[in-house]
Amino acid sequence: MKSAQIKKYIIATRPWSFTMSLISVTVGTFLAAEEGPILWKWFAITAIGITLFHAAANVINDYYDTLYEVDQPDSPTAK
Repeated sequence: MKSAQIKKYIIATRPWSFTMSLISVTVGTFLAAEEGPILWKWFAITAIGITLFHAAANVINDYYDTLYEVDQPDSPTAK
């Protein structure tokens, strides 16, 4: 696979938007810490899972936006 194709896939996941998902998981974890100890293994699994879920949702969103011509062909994530 060419590096240009890999770059398109990375852009389609919109990694700059993962920060909010990770902040949400972290805040939730710290709120739960008021009730008991933090299990860091589960925090890591949850953080990775939410990041993968967010990436998949972004790709699916771009796919359907392109399919139904919601995005313009020159949109950065529509390629």
